[in-house]
Amino acid sequence: MITVQEISAGLYGAWRLAQGDKSGRAYFNASAQGAKRSFYAALIALPITTVLLFLDFSHREIDAPAARVALVFLLAFALDWAAFPLVVLRLTPMMGCDTHILRYISALNWARILEPVILMPAAMASVLGAQGLGTLLSLILVITVLVYYWFVAKIALEVTGPQAAFLVGLNFVMGIIISILAVSIIQ
Repeated sequence: MITVQEISAGLYGAWRLAQGDKSGRAYFNASAQGAKRSFYAALIALPITTVLLFLDFSHREIDAPAARVALVFLLAFALDWAAFPLVVLRLTPMMGCDTHILRYISALNWARILEPVILMPAAMASVLGAQGLGTLLSLILVITVLVYYWFVAKIALEVTGPQAAFLVGLNFVMGIIISILAVSIIQ
């Protein structure tokens, strides 16, 4: 079970990294247990992500029953959180950067709590009828999140910028594929 102290340290480390502070990596539990417990961050992110999804779907016509939408969303959410760390565990040894993989998984999981918070203003703008502003804001905020994840990968794994960019790009593409599959099942 995760402790309040470990949750606080993970959130604080993610916040420090979001501010561009390299020392934020020291707040993550880099053990196998710490990496495993960092997946509790998904439980913290779930309600925020649910609100974000609700805002996104509020202006779309969906014929699927609510139970189906909820089930698909939960499965996609779980897959999104689990798939990339599994791929990264296999990929980083081939890239020669697996020394700090557990710290990276922990740091990325805690950092992922900030993503829906960062994206919320764009969803709100779209719901309020400012579609153009929402789209532009969404683009800017997605780029912000990607840069943040690049910094997390670079600092937590202690890799080069291109290696970090590759991992972020891979994570992004995997997330898009999971989202497309989920939306295709719902509609």
